[in-house]
Amino acid sequence: MGVVNDVFDQVTVMALEDWGMMMVEPTEASSVIFNEGEDLYLGSTEFHGVMHGSIKFLCGHPFMNCLCRNLLGLDEDEEISEEQSQDALKELMNVFCGNFLTETYGDDTVFELVYPEVVHASEEEKSKFWASRLIHCFLADDEPIAIALGSKKDRS
Repeated sequence: MGVVNDVFDQVTVMALEDWGMMMVEPTEASSVIFNEGEDLYLGSTEFHGVMHGSIKFLCGHPFMNCLCRNLLGLDEDEEISEEQSQDALKELMNVFCGNFLTETYGDDTVFELVYPEVVHASEEEKSKFWASRLIHCFLADDEPIAIALGSKKDRS
């Protein structure tokens, strides 16, 4: 699991810093990174190939807005729609998933990726997220984000 952890961290930093243009620092892998009662979003995607699994992102609206502004080159005073914010998170998930699988399994291994979905996270979905075996948390431009990797047998 050590190699997967290292790749997970490297790909997360690459996706957030290089692609998302955010300052990133690892933080405690715990739900305490979010404010109690904070409205959170859950992004999820699946991949199928030599390994079947899922990648889930848990974050708040401020993270999605910051990411969206960076990707679209928008100023603080420019409005961002809910759709634009969610699309930015979906694109980040695609970048992360593609790079994670390539770094882990190589260029020649083919995976089918399921189009990412983003929803308001229910309490049940948050509990399932935090029950995942592999979770890494980061602050990106001082906004928390948690990322979980689950295999088919984890059902996460």
